[in-house]
Amino acid sequence: MKKKLYIILLLLISCKQIKPTQEIGNEQISQKIFIDNIDKTCKGVNNKCSSLFNLNYSYKEISKQKIILKNNIKLDFLLKYPDLKKRTSPHYKTLNKEIYLFSKKENTVLDSILIFKEFFNDYSTTYKYFYLNRNMDLWILDFFKDEEGTYINKWSQYKINDKNGKIVIKKELIKNRFPIKEVSEAKPINSFLKEFNLLKMKKSNEITLNFNNDGIDDRIITFDYLENFDCSNNKIGTRPILILEGAKNNNFKLYSYNTTVLPSVCSYGNADNYLDILYSHGELQFSSVYLSPDKQIIKRTYYFDEHLYLNKILFAKEIIGDSSVETLIINKEKLDKINIKDFVLDDYLETKYSF
Repeated sequence: MKKKLYIILLLLISCKQIKPTQEIGNEQISQKIFIDNIDKTCKGVNNKCSSLFNLNYSYKEISKQKIILKNNIKLDFLLKYPDLKKRTSPHYKTLNKEIYLFSKKENTVLDSILIFKEFFNDYSTTYKYFYLNRNMDLWILDFFKDEEGTYINKWSQYKINDKNGKIVIKKELIKNRFPIKEVSEAKPINSFLKEFNLLKMKKSNEITLNFNNDGIDDRIITFDYLENFDCSNNKIGTRPILILEGAKNNNFKLYSYNTTVLPSVCSYGNADNYLDILYSHGELQFSSVYLSPDKQIIKRTYYFDEHLYLNKILFAKEIIGDSSVETLIINKEKLDKINIKDFVLDDYLETKYSF
């Protein structure tokens, strides 16, 4: 009887912990008087707009937060430093940052939203600030600053459903005042090779496909360093992958340039790490084979669907001198819904799945 009471007590305690113990972000973002004050005081060259920039966002601490809701739904905060070489100078690259809020259940992403952003360039700065209270009400404020002042673009209130994890807009408190359509310049492939300093590298594969279903061929190009690449001088040895959306007149638009997708040419100090990439029957896959420090031959194969979302992972392990092969397949039900442009190899290694 005592054991049953103890279990019931534990369940009651755990039920009380389904909401965060404190708010996340800045409460002023939810207050109309604060927003109105920005509109009044932040315009013009000599504006006295200090209140907005005095808000303290410890973005690294925010990214460590984890919230457990009902039905085993979890909220995670992911901090990213987006690759914005195309749109900003190297001076600002490390300043640009984003935080995404994900609702998950058993490693399946239920919903997500961008809640924090700071993007700097030579002409203006774009911000996105937020406030999340204990009742799962979420406010997001979009604004930008240039030499003429600080301007609110959009202010929205959302609700996170603690039963199904969906993030639903509740009110558009200020609708999009300055709609900006980002235009990606279409240009020949060679222009991208110059831009990302890829002309000195060798192409390991070039795949033609149509991942956005617009009837125009897209390209995925992967690169390796030259055969005499010395791993002892560069421990990273990254393999870039360039993904381009087809446009008219044999031009292309940038979809993604990434160096975190493919395994390093110097993985575990083994410069002969084998890599194979192919596209067949609407599925893109890449496989790597390497020798681990404990003399195990590990093969990883990652499968992406026709829209470039991670669909399946196959791990295979063989010990040298032993003919038996151990395999593990991770299907999409156990994977985050993640596009290849946001994929980071180190987040999907065999160690994560206890293999």
